[in-house]
Amino acid sequence: MFSDGLYGGTFDPIHLGHCFAAERVRQAFHMKAVRMVLSANPPHKEAKSESIRHRWEMLELACEGYPNLVPDDSEIRWGSSYTIDTLKSFGDAHGASNFFWILGQDSFVTLPEWRDWQQILHYCSLIVIDRSVDSGLVAKHKERLLKESRVTKNARDNVGTVCILDLEMPEISSSDIRKRLREGDSTEGLLDSKVAGYIADHELYCL
Repeated sequence: MFSDGLYGGTFDPIHLGHCFAAERVRQAFHMKAVRMVLSANPPHKEAKSESIRHRWEMLELACEGYPNLVPDDSEIRWGSSYTIDTLKSFGDAHGASNFFWILGQDSFVTLPEWRDWQQILHYCSLIVIDRSVDSGLVAKHKERLLKESRVTKNARDNVGTVCILDLEMPEISSSDIRKRLREGDSTEGLLDSKVAGYIADHELYCL
């Protein structure tokens, strides 16, 4: 059975907070691995400031220090732009739907804006990471998702549930890092050293 976690993101750039969250979730749920799925062009996000190639190289570098975090380019290879399509493709590729999709509360509360969001729990279960979003709003969205999904639960499959994980996250964001880099401010303690070196070598996020 495919029991990995899937953690999707634009990783623009990937930072220590992403890796911290993925590894803590993996440990908490006793997963074999968390696949860090690079989003090529998600429609609900703002335009990316760096190319897929650079973001992929940085993702590979960041995962080198975490043997159970696996960089994954499936969305790029499959041409997926929507989470529901990615979930279906993973289920088809692995012959099972026994996996978790990991996301932050800030993404979770935007679910009604996603394509076919009512079907997401038919293909996985969700692990929602605490990122200081209003807890009442999160609970409201969880209730709505479970109601709209109408999933028949199977005890053998990790499908159809929503787990809110109270995880104290480091206050790091890719948008803040991009701003710091544009303004020439320090990013010490925010990025893996190899990622920081790659950004400097390729003069990324400077404009």
